[in-house]
Amino acid sequence: NPYPDLTFGISNSFTYKNIEFSFFIEGVQGIQLYNFALGETYQVFNDQRNRLRQPILDRWTPDNPTNEWPSFIGSGGYGGSLSNSFVIEDASFIRLKNVQLSYTFNREAISFLSGLKVFVSGQNLALITDYSGFDPDVSSRGSNNVRVDRNSYPAVRSIVFGANLQF
Repeated sequence: NPYPDLTFGISNSFTYKNIEFSFFIEGVQGIQLYNFALGETYQVFNDQRNRLRQPILDRWTPDNPTNEWPSFIGSGGYGGSLSNSFVIEDASFIRLKNVQLSYTFNREAISFLSGLKVFVSGQNLALITDYSGFDPDVSSRGSNNVRVDRNSYPAVRSIVFGANLQF
């Protein structure tokens, strides 16, 4: 199901004297994503595919019969080459999207400027999800109707320091 049951966000800003703090949190609940890297892991006989380490190491073997992942032997017999519950994952998440902390100097403190504000800003600082890939908010196909993660790059995490000067 590529369509979320719930999409939400919350933003706010707080000001105390010359200090300002603002944030934006976004989230999606009840959405699924095809994890192509897991699907590729099932194709064990094709050496041109990327594979994830954990499903291979934690697979079922006679010595290890209680594991979560199948043996990967004869993957066509249990639908390993098809979309199944192993490769379609819950992509619900909560992300701290933006945070900014700033300080505005009084005009008396800086006589050569009419205004000065310094700030630190962060984007994509935290992500809470059970999705096993890099980022549950991706779609390699560029469409929200077909949600497929083909090892897409995650959202960039950045921290920016800056100043707004007014002359």
